[in-house]
Amino acid sequence: LKSFGVQIKGEPMIVSGRVLPPPRLEYGKGNGGRQIILTPKDGAWNSNEFKFFESACCESFGFVSFLPPHKASMLQEFCLQIVRTCRSTGIQMPDSPKFYEQAGKNDSVEMVLKRIADKCDRDGIKCDLVFVVLFSSDQYAEVKSCGDITFGLVTQCLLPRTINEVAVKKSYSTMLNIAMKINMKIGGINTKLLKDEM
Repeated sequence: LKSFGVQIKGEPMIVSGRVLPPPRLEYGKGNGGRQIILTPKDGAWNSNEFKFFESACCESFGFVSFLPPHKASMLQEFCLQIVRTCRSTGIQMPDSPKFYEQAGKNDSVEMVLKRIADKCDRDGIKCDLVFVVLFSSDQYAEVKSCGDITFGLVTQCLLPRTINEVAVKKSYSTMLNIAMKINMKIGGINTKLLKDEM
C-alpha cells in the first residue's frame, strides 16, 4: 500500500449516524378477522395469533430420517406438532406425510434421496416438501446439493436438537421458525412492509 501512497490510521474513523425506526410489518388476518400490523421491538415481535401475509399450500410432504429407527415415535410427535403449527399460520397441509423413508445404517444421503425421487416419479407423487432429519450437521450440504439441486426436491433439514425442541419441549418459537421457513420455500409470503414504510 505504501508504494501507492496509501496510509492507514491506527484508530477507527468516527462518523455520525442515526438509528432508523423499525419498519411496521403487515401479516395476514388475525383471529378477529382484521389485518395484523406489528412493529418489532428490540429485534423481536410477538407473533402468536395471526396468519402469514400469504400462506402457501402444501399438498403433500415426505419425511426422511437418518436417525436410528427407535426415534420414530419422537418423529411422529414432531410431525403432529409442526402440521398443527403450520395450519395455525394459514398453511394448508395434510395430516401426515405421503411417505416415510428410514435411512439404513450404510445408506448415503444421495442413495436415500435418489430412492425418494425415483419413488415420486414412479408413483406420480407430487411432493411439495421433504423433511430431512439429519444425524449430524455434516450432512446438510449434501442434502441441499443432492436434494434441492440434483433431484429437484424442496428440503427442510432438521437436526436432532430441533426435533427434541418441538417433540419433547413443545417450543412454539422453534415451531414457528420452521413454519416460516416452510411457507417461504413452498411459495408463501410471511410478511411485508407497509406501503407507507417504503
